[in-house]
Amino acid sequence: MNMLKRLFTPTHLSIVNDELIAARLQLLSAENDLEHVQAQVSLLNARIARLEGKLKTADAHSSMMDAQFYATRLRSAMPSETGNRSQQAEHDISELRPKLSGK
Repeated sequence: MNMLKRLFTPTHLSIVNDELIAARLQLLSAENDLEHVQAQVSLLNARIARLEGKLKTADAHSSMMDAQFYATRLRSAMPSETGNRSQQAEHDISELRPKLSGK
């Protein structure tokens, strides 16, 4: 009877070995999760960079539209007001052009 009990009772060594196998599997799973998270971070960084580029383009376009609107408004102003304002509008537009071209 004692012999049968020994056959079906796990030894301390087999318990430790099973725990070691389980720990290794958990480590592999964690490494796979880490790789997945790093890949997701990389994709999100690329997306953020792309969206920041789009935002800069939209901002530049908006600034250009504002400058054109401002210049048109000044040009259509009464002739007595046009002198200084027209020069200022042209100056403002010439300052915006390098910003719009990205220089």
